Amino acid sequence: MNKVYTVLDQDAKQSGSLSLVICENFAELNGVMCFNSLEKNASYLNLPSPSSFGFQYFKNQLPVTEIYPVAVLNNLEINYKNRKTGLGRKAVRAFRVIAEEYKARLGLLRIGTTGTGDEDYEGALKWRIRFYESEGWRCFKTPPIRGLVLVWMYHLLPPLLPEERASKNYLLAIPLNEELI
Repeated sequence: MNKVYTVLDQDAKQSGSLSLVICENFAELNGVMCFNSLEKNASYLNLPSPSSFGFQYFKNQLPVTEIYPVAVLNNLEINYKNRKTGLGRKAVRAFRVIAEEYKARLGLLRIGTTGTGDEDYEGALKWRIRFYESEGWRCFKTPPIRGLVLVWMYHLLPPLLPEERASKNYLLAIPLNEELI
């Protein structure tokens, strides 16, 4: 199930977007996170035991065994003029509220970044990792595949405190027929 939201600022003005996917099984999860492509890359590079670089590589690092449904934070973008105002944090917390509504046990995300020419790729990636870690996300150990520049993270989704549920007010759902792709 795909969900797309507009991120609103304190004045209820559009300030970004958030998309997520609720996955009920491995086929849906693989469709979003592309674990099978890791196996193909490992095989292409002649790495030993390429099948161990697929989903099992990550699942073996999780502290829980029953993970479905999974909420995947597919994309979070805050408009440039609204960055460094706390909206990204509010949106990530709102993601947890939505995940809880769908009874998700686990949050997953895959991060990378594209350089604008003004920022270095490595620094931008490190900043994103620190940002998500400050919100309770944990990095998976990444498969040893040459050239792999993505980072996968997870968040065990504990029950929310009542005051945390208010963060959902910073998101406005976009009906699928209005969704821009």
